[in-house]
Parts: sequence; C-alpha cells; structure tokens
Amino acid sequence: SLPVKKINGLRITRQSDMELIHHALIEQVGAEISQKFLQESIDSIQLKASLSKVVKADFLDKERYGYVGKVKHINN
Repeated sequence: SLPVKKINGLRITRQSDMELIHHALIEQVGAEISQKFLQESIDSIQLKASLSKVVKADFLDKERYGYVGKVKHINN
C-alpha cells in the first residue's frame, strides 16, 4: 500500500505511482469489466497501449499535485 498525501482534497500522484495505477486500472479492473461485458454479450474493446491516443488531459499543477490532471477530450 502506498502512503496517501492530499492537498486541497486531491490525492497527490507521483510519476513512480503511475505504473502501479496503470496495472490496477488497466490490467485488473479494465480486464474484469471487459470480461463481464462479453459475458453479457455486450461488445467491448479494452484499451491498453493506445490509451494516450484516446484520452487527452492536462496537468492541474504538476509541481503541486504531480500526475493529477483534468480530462480535456475523449477521442471516440
């Protein structure tokens, strides 16, 4: 478990945390959601390598909050 640090209610995310976050959200949660959709005969595609081409975001304040951002655009 990683220590949690918050500023103004936002959890600070360091670059070193990103690999763990990616694994948890993409490899575990995303895979489980995709599998459940397929079990219900709902077509789904799990995005992995191309995620940066789909989601565009800007850092809120990289010095202060680290790798915390706001999504600006979803390319569907």
